[in-house]
Amino acid sequence: MVPVDDYLRSVVPEEMPVDWPAEAIKAQSVAARSFALASRGRHASEGYDLCTTTHCQLYTGTAAEKSASNAAIKATRGEVLTYGGKPIEALFHTDSGGMTENSEDVWGSHVPYLRAAKDTPAKTMPWTKTISRADLERKLAAKGHDIGKVRSVALSPLAIGRAAKDRTASGRVKTMTVKGTKGTATLSGTTWRSLLGLKSTLFDAKLAKDMVTFTGYGFGHGLGISQWGAERMAAKGKSYADILHHYYTGITLQQLY
Repeated sequence: MVPVDDYLRSVVPEEMPVDWPAEAIKAQSVAARSFALASRGRHASEGYDLCTTTHCQLYTGTAAEKSASNAAIKATRGEVLTYGGKPIEALFHTDSGGMTENSEDVWGSHVPYLRAAKDTPAKTMPWTKTISRADLERKLAAKGHDIGKVRSVALSPLAIGRAAKDRTASGRVKTMTVKGTKGTATLSGTTWRSLLGLKSTLFDAKLAKDMVTFTGYGFGHGLGISQWGAERMAAKGKSYADILHHYYTGITLQQLY
């Protein structure tokens, strides 16, 4: 049995660079503590609470400890984010690309404290990925969508913070349709992301000649804290409480022990 704050001393430096501003590391510490307490019993059937992988939170033992993260954990000792009196599942991701996401648009279930929040600047962490038309056809066929030769890709243009019939409130892809000579495949943004190995679902797609080019922003699922967003807020003088209230809606920051 590892006490929560001892556990965090390995988790926090694995999840966020320790040379970042102290307020960002404190925000990460409170989020990680809240997540750990909210997830107790997640692996109860195996006889423990949390695993050591990204399924829960990265934990590699005392060797990972760093003085900057230890100081942030100590400074926020016992502080937890709660909603309705219970610790929250305080999710985080690398970079929002300009706006975080509503939970139901990623998970399908409405979580009141995981609401879309705007970040400045927008269009952060730009990325591009190009795949051949043949590769796209192969990947779709392997998933049971044999649509023949790809003829077109249907997706509204990306505008961060603007919803469309196929885009969420943040502008992430809700669904994208690919038409082929033998049929059509309409898959969710999350499915496309894992199928094609994209960094996020905040993207545009373009078919030209025999290539499909995806251009997007951000990195990760888009729920909860944007870690780079927290870094930018802290660098501008915002406190860890400001950061936590920005990314989690209607929560209480309270001293639990």
